[in-house]
Amino acid sequence: MIESRWFDDIIMIVIVFNSISIASFDHSLSNKNLEVVLKYLSYMFAAIYLFEALARIIACGFAFGRNTYLRKPTNVFDFIIVLSSLGEIVITIFAGDIKKAIKVFRVLKVFRVFKLLSAF
Repeated sequence: MIESRWFDDIIMIVIVFNSISIASFDHSLSNKNLEVVLKYLSYMFAAIYLFEALARIIACGFAFGRNTYLRKPTNVFDFIIVLSSLGEIVITIFAGDIKKAIKVFRVLKVFRVFKLLSAF
């Protein structure tokens, strides 16, 4: 499954939509409805990326072995993004005031576009 072209294509489409949703967020506007939609989209994208990482880890192994998940630099980068996304969600839920400082993690998500570009 994880080695198939369609799996990578779906993840690339998710990356594009995630990038669009991140670019859609405008701090200068006070549209609460849009903010709520983007927040839940962020949760959905984090869940998809977590699923992708877990599927690859289950299929390849985590760290020990020749072709394990953490042996590829792109997977290490993806894993850091997944962990930062989950950290952002946890901190947002438990400490609302700190969430503005944690928004920096969203910038990391945009770098997944480089994974998309490297596929071509």
